[in-house]
Amino acid sequence: MTFSPTMKEMVPAADCSSLAADGHYLIRIVRSGIGCLKIGENFYLLRPGSAFIIRPGEEKSMILLKETEFLDFRLPAETAALMREKAPAFQKLDVQTVPAKMLENLELLSRECQEELQQQRPGSQLAVLEKQLAAELLIFQEGTDPGKTEEKIARSLCFIAENYVRDVTLHDLAEPLGMSISYYRRLFRQLLGCSPIDCLLDYRLMRAGERLAGSSDPIARIALESGFNDPNYFSRLFTRRKAMTPRRWRSSFRKI
Repeated sequence: MTFSPTMKEMVPAADCSSLAADGHYLIRIVRSGIGCLKIGENFYLLRPGSAFIIRPGEEKSMILLKETEFLDFRLPAETAALMREKAPAFQKLDVQTVPAKMLENLELLSRECQEELQQQRPGSQLAVLEKQLAAELLIFQEGTDPGKTEEKIARSLCFIAENYVRDVTLHDLAEPLGMSISYYRRLFRQLLGCSPIDCLLDYRLMRAGERLAGSSDPIARIALESGFNDPNYFSRLFTRRKAMTPRRWRSSFRKI
């Protein structure tokens, strides 16, 4: 049994199949950040309180639009078998939504698991197993299924990730979902705590930051290829949101 109390990722898009390696099941709970999970033709919104399971051999892809922090519980097959007995939803559900209070309880259980593993006392492994099962039961017995509106917002996040270099408008985001612009904007903010345009800008900046850190391309070129038509506006926005200029950001990675 392995356990990660917190895990941060900033990967724009990633195949999740490698996360459930060696026959282990991975239960991942979003602590902070925004993204979506794509399973076949289905989309699931990832936001604080979203919990999802990755089973061995499953093909799922995850798109992150902001730096995202997770609680991870990795279960061997024998422990997963116990979960199937105690919580049938463990076997058939992909994503659950847990309320803020339950998320606090899960964080507490994760800290207790870590403390047990660090102390290495007799019976620690059994104590960790019991806390792991308690955490998963909270998720799969008391969590709720995300609704259709969440699925629609998840689809728009995927659209942003695939089209961020274009001149994306609110009409482009709302119209395919059959929503008015005002309703879409209100629902987006209600679910994710930010506006669709702010989310788009943050994603563009995240992709630009990766390019700055990993290439020697001119800053103006990176700005244009990240969806910013005005390099000067890009530099001002980047500096305001990242608390450093693009040039300084690039230099900070050169020193690592």
